[in-house]
Amino acid sequence: LLLGTDARPGEKLGRTDTIIVVSINRAQQYVSMLSIPRDLWVYIPGANRYDRINTADIWGNRYKLGDRVDLLAEVIRYNLGIPVNYYAIVNFSGVRNIIDRVGGIDLLAQCPLYDVFPDLPPDANDIITDTAQLSTVPTGTIDLPTPGLYTLDGQHALWYARSRYSTSDFDRSRRQQ
Repeated sequence: LLLGTDARPGEKLGRTDTIIVVSINRAQQYVSMLSIPRDLWVYIPGANRYDRINTADIWGNRYKLGDRVDLLAEVIRYNLGIPVNYYAIVNFSGVRNIIDRVGGIDLLAQCPLYDVFPDLPPDANDIITDTAQLSTVPTGTIDLPTPGLYTLDGQHALWYARSRYSTSDFDRSRRQQ
């Protein structure tokens, strides 16, 4: 289970806005990935309620139902019948650091993509909802003008994976994979 969280600086928990179930078939040498939409409405056992799947770790923490991923793994097993044996969880700065440490990531863009993001220091919160404040924040762009092969640093790869305003949530899930 690969999880991406939107936890803000200083927050212990955030919503798991990226949820990807990975299956590795060593014998046939292939990997399968299933992105689970963050807004999928599911039953959350233990919390005894229905809610979006990306809130499961918050409910698990609230009701003390194991570590932060235990309840999410149970939600996936209960609702989708998929057992979870291992997981990795990363936040925004973790994505940037991992990609920068390996010298960037090569990706094959299927279509043009352009989006604008707040361009703040890594330890600053780039989730800004106050539109008056937003107009004073420096910005950066992800600009892939044509389909093709691109090498992105950590910041641009994160923007690529997070972009959602010019495309659908399904496109966003594909880019995250």
